[in-house]
Amino acid sequence: MDNFIYFQEAQTVQTEPLDLSVRKVSEEGLQLQDLSINEMNKEQTETFSQSSHLSTHKKTHTAKKPNCMICGKGFSKLSSLNRHNRIHIGEKPHSCVVCKKSFSQSWHLNVHRRTHTGEKPYSCTICGKSFSQSSNLGRHSKSHTGEKSRNCTICNQSFSQSSSLNVHKRMHTGIKYDMRETFPTDAIF
Repeated sequence: MDNFIYFQEAQTVQTEPLDLSVRKVSEEGLQLQDLSINEMNKEQTETFSQSSHLSTHKKTHTAKKPNCMICGKGFSKLSSLNRHNRIHIGEKPHSCVVCKKSFSQSWHLNVHRRTHTGEKPYSCTICGKSFSQSSNLGRHSKSHTGEKSRNCTICNQSFSQSSSLNVHKRMHTGIKYDMRETFPTDAIF
């Protein structure tokens, strides 16, 4: 089997002050690393499988991000800002053919479709339980590992989910959450 070596033209990015950077291709394959002269001796570097991912990542370190004029949230790409703006203007161009429910993002529609098909493509490797969303599988996996990475800053009690921590914090503040205040019985939906 022939071995192929891939070369990519190195790019130099000039910022204030001048940033002399080089690109390194690792032996494992096309793993691009952006190394500044000051960071070349450090062990921790970001790796990217595609140069476009590196370019997008670089924008997270600059102040030149397009910002939402309504909420101020910053984005690395103008297309991401345009997609985000749909939330504020209520545009929902993606509609379910089964129930006609509309969504601002195509991936929201894709997740919603699973409620009609019953598809659950994410399965737990330990117990076999299946989920329609990867985030739900991740949350479930913590039940097997016992991981509790959310800690209360007051009493140091640990929780596996941030929602459980938030409920716990109310105990310290004395604030009780009453669903009837949010949804009164005379509310019209």
